[in-house]
Amino acid sequence: MSGKRVVRMAELEIDPAELDAYRTLLAEEIEASVTSERGVLTLYAVSIKDRPEKICIFEVYASQEDYEAHLQTPHFLKYKTSTARMVRSLSLIDVDPVILRAKTGDHLATEVRELGQGLKDMNWDDVRIFLAVARTGQILAASKRLGLNHATLSRRVTSLEEALKTRLFTRRTNGCELTAEGEVFLASAERMETEMLAAQANLGRTDTAIAGTVRVGAPDGFGVSFLAPRIGRLIERHPELKIQLVPVPRSFSLSQREADIAITLERPEQGRLVSSKLTDYTLGLYASRGYAEQNGLPDNNEALKQHRRIGYVDDLLFSQSLNFTGEVMRNWSAGFEISSATGQTEAVRSGAGIGILHDYIARQYDELVRILPDVSIRRAYWTTYHESARDLVRVRTVADFLQELVGAERQIFL
Repeated sequence: MSGKRVVRMAELEIDPAELDAYRTLLAEEIEASVTSERGVLTLYAVSIKDRPEKICIFEVYASQEDYEAHLQTPHFLKYKTSTARMVRSLSLIDVDPVILRAKTGDHLATEVRELGQGLKDMNWDDVRIFLAVARTGQILAASKRLGLNHATLSRRVTSLEEALKTRLFTRRTNGCELTAEGEVFLASAERMETEMLAAQANLGRTDTAIAGTVRVGAPDGFGVSFLAPRIGRLIERHPELKIQLVPVPRSFSLSQREADIAITLERPEQGRLVSSKLTDYTLGLYASRGYAEQNGLPDNNEALKQHRRIGYVDDLLFSQSLNFTGEVMRNWSAGFEISSATGQTEAVRSGAGIGILHDYIARQYDELVRILPDVSIRRAYWTTYHESARDLVRVRTVADFLQELVGAERQIFL
């Protein structure tokens, strides 16, 4: 049967009292599947070390049709019915089959089986190192992030690959790239990371001291004009806490740990992320007093077309929420384009033209004049961090502080 290969990983939590019975039923289901169904390339189950009730099942099917057919087989339906009362929770992860397109079924089955064998004796520190390299793309960058010697870290990666009997990275002079097997393992490793943090929290072993480094990524306007002058208060409260503020006009990948907390312009729709709304804010049209004296000011949108305008570089917009010129006029056609909110504010202050600025920023400058007050654009800020950081006290402390800061001065944003 033709079609894209389907690769899935299921994570289950089993009632400890039912664990032996469940394993027996699962073994029977795996045996029936791999011996009687042509489309099942492999099914393999392993338990996470020190958490025998947590079971990962790797499933590889020749096509979506084969996967759907498997779900209707008598032996699977029997397994599903018999184990329903034993399963406390179930999570399914889809793995992109494209990364495995070059592999034969037998080869892949062997590799997944060996990967599963390695997981039985997994060293969590090695997984942590693997995640750092995967997210930074470089051994040296990962070693700096973890505070380890790069040669030691490289040896640990090699040790992990030997334990799994597979190569996770292709190492080049300019960095490391995940192999197909590494992509498969990444999904499992991130789940393990989440479970480890949760287990540490349940045992009271998550970091309870508010210490360590938290990187906050933010749009440049909010980061420079609002956060930078106020973050010092948090450091005064918690001297052992180190904040890295990255106020640049770009998006941040939380799954790759480019930031611990990101201030976003929309609520993320995908990914294992925790988001909370910070505040709404408004934007309006502004010019400098010097510009007004030399050129006058428009009294309607039609007259605005006769003035010099400042805007974003369209192909560098990192969020569609920044594409707000269309809410003012159909063709903004700026003569001066700047890829940052801070840069646009400075350009308007200099008299270069009329721009759409954040009200809470523009109000700080007496030389700026609000024009066409009926034109008002509304947007929002959100705090977002990865689900795996939910139990890190330092991350929660910073996220709560951001809510506190904005809540105390919410009136300036509207």
